[in-house]
Amino acid sequence: MKIASLKDLETRLHEPLPVHERVRLLNEISEQLYEREPARGAALAREAIELARATGDTPGEAQALYCLGRNLYSQADYPAVLETQGTALSLFSAMGNAEGEARCCNLLGITHRQLADYGRALEMYDAALKGFRDAGDLKWQARVISNIGAVEIQLGNHTAALELFDQALDLRRETDDNEGAGFDLNNAAFGHVQRALQHRAAQDEVSCRAEAQNALRLLDRALAIARQYGYKRLEAFCLQTMGEAHQAMSQPEVALGLADQFLKLAHDSDDKWIEAYGLACIGEIRHQLGQHADGVALLKRAQHMFEALGSRDETARVLRNLSQAHEAAGELAEALACLRRAGMIEQSLKREDTERRARALSARRRLDQASGETERYRRLAMEDALTGLANRRQLDERLATLMREAQVRGTVVTIALADVDHFKGINDRFSHAVGDEVLRCVGEILRSHCRLGDVAGRYSGEEFMLVFRALDIRSATEICERVRRAVEIYDWRSIHPQLRVTVSLGLASSTSFENPRGVLDAADHWLYEAKHHGRNQVQPVTVVPA
Repeated sequence: MKIASLKDLETRLHEPLPVHERVRLLNEISEQLYEREPARGAALAREAIELARATGDTPGEAQALYCLGRNLYSQADYPAVLETQGTALSLFSAMGNAEGEARCCNLLGITHRQLADYGRALEMYDAALKGFRDAGDLKWQARVISNIGAVEIQLGNHTAALELFDQALDLRRETDDNEGAGFDLNNAAFGHVQRALQHRAAQDEVSCRAEAQNALRLLDRALAIARQYGYKRLEAFCLQTMGEAHQAMSQPEVALGLADQFLKLAHDSDDKWIEAYGLACIGEIRHQLGQHADGVALLKRAQHMFEALGSRDETARVLRNLSQAHEAAGELAEALACLRRAGMIEQSLKREDTERRARALSARRRLDQASGETERYRRLAMEDALTGLANRRQLDERLATLMREAQVRGTVVTIALADVDHFKGINDRFSHAVGDEVLRCVGEILRSHCRLGDVAGRYSGEEFMLVFRALDIRSATEICERVRRAVEIYDWRSIHPQLRVTVSLGLASSTSFENPRGVLDAADHWLYEAKHHGRNQVQPVTVVPA
């Protein structure tokens, strides 16, 4: 809801109202304030609780407790969230209000996630998702799916997380929830940053930079939403993730340039967790730039804040960074003390880790089961059995949908048709089993180069398709050139000592066509040109390969 509507609601508070109507109004305003002004939102929720209890308004009290929890979460008061939502959950359950129960479970899930109890978080999300599916509430399903993706990132399952964020974004578009999409975009960007860091650790600077730039493109969209709706917390998260993307690209000075704006937003939003996380990151950058005293001061502030929040995993991480900063400053006794404290916390967490991970795996299995037979049949109908990519039916549907969307928004869709060179010869020479494994590997390479919202699929036989949303042909060609190179340098000898595989790709964009058939025909023409001119290339040539 827009700010003007919020002002209208607040104006009504000054009118004579029945008590139950005032409680309803206080709850509605409180729920809208949790991203903008959580301290005031919490105060209004507490007023609603008092009025509801005084008049025996149990539904109003349950909703007020839920609203209070949302505002407390925005202020990172996690123990209070757990307390209020336990009471709210009992009230909703006693009333048989399944949707209210599901909302409480979702809020409890994100709170447990912040406290690093991922197993308990998934259990809560499992219950929430079931409730919202039973109620047919797509908007809340999107929120829960996005939250599950955030847990997958923490567990190191970055590809699975990005797929979940993509599902959530599809539901956001279906329900016109542009505000919620901002959080999904930021979460997806964070997933790309984590993949960038993996590539950097493997000394693959090209892939690292590509993932970080994917993150920055998503963050531009998320920031536009945050500023449009006045969401300070979201804007703070976006700036923090943007700084981490620049860090991944070894640009600490750029990341540091965002620090002042980020810290002000984090402070104004009243979210102590994101403020502490940001202080820790900025302290680490200061230390890396040789500003050890400043780094120590910032890291100490972050440590104390995380300790107050009960976030032990983050406290241990900050203590290890603080130890390095002390050591660089020549403060060896302080460095050793920090290292010992970090080790003690990590040992404590490790003792609990077996049970936590077992619970996480158990909860994840139940989440998989919650999707039910409907999801299994949907996949059979829409996915290619060999590669797990979109099949011809899904590709045709998604391309038509994306082209309609592009026409409305004035953007462009670019597609690429990719064909495995000499595939019949691979089958004839090495066997159909080897051919199938080649298709699976090529499919995974294509999938790994997709951005959030793009589509990769098997179009027919050895032919694949990539559909790039809101991307011009020059930028799409750069991605396709990376795909071509990735296929060429893949370790095909692990499948057969004499195997060598390349692909040819042809591209076309929607700028000159009104329907999918025209774009497909144009891409097919350029694929033919790539084959005709020697294979293992991208056509049309719009960039010079590095």
